[in-house]
Amino acid sequence: FPFTAAYKVREDLAVGASLLLFQGRLVIQPLPVVLPDCPDNDCTSPADGSVAKDTISFRPSTSGQVGSWAPAIQVGANYQPSDLFSVGFSFTSGANFKSYKWDSEVSNPYTYDAAGQITGPNPEYGQLRRISIDIDGPPIVSLGIGIHPSEKLSIAIDGRWVGYTNTSGIGEPTGIGATQELIGIGWQDILIGMVGA
Repeated sequence: FPFTAAYKVREDLAVGASLLLFQGRLVIQPLPVVLPDCPDNDCTSPADGSVAKDTISFRPSTSGQVGSWAPAIQVGANYQPSDLFSVGFSFTSGANFKSYKWDSEVSNPYTYDAAGQITGPNPEYGQLRRISIDIDGPPIVSLGIGIHPSEKLSIAIDGRWVGYTNTSGIGEPTGIGATQELIGIGWQDILIGMVGA
């Protein structure tokens, strides 16, 4: 949902700004980025050589699609010194979404001994567990060049940088944490090039 204002500084230069409101929708089943349901709520690997409790862990389920909202800003400029050439630039800030949240339940039905053998039912099985994940939108920088050789032909050369590396939830270092939750997806920054006429 953009709210936009633009101003013509002079004949060859115009600037603009937008206030953006993004809506995110997310479905993940099961959810690997939160602490799993482990015996005694302990998902660390024991140092004494006994059976690692994370090997008998259960990932919590999610209850379908959830949504979140985030504001962002976009600023840009367009410069056209002649009828044959123009250049444009824009920057879109990252979108800081509120955490996506689900009502889940404890999904580990049993209790276990140090050897990993079932000792009985888990009294917390089926109890309410609220889980969440923080995923934001990346900042974007765009630069475009326009060449206009005639009234019927325009050539556009565009480049875009998308900053995934430092974006929460998708750009953090990837891997499995000490308590068996997924740390991050590990996406890297990308560069995109486009040419059109």
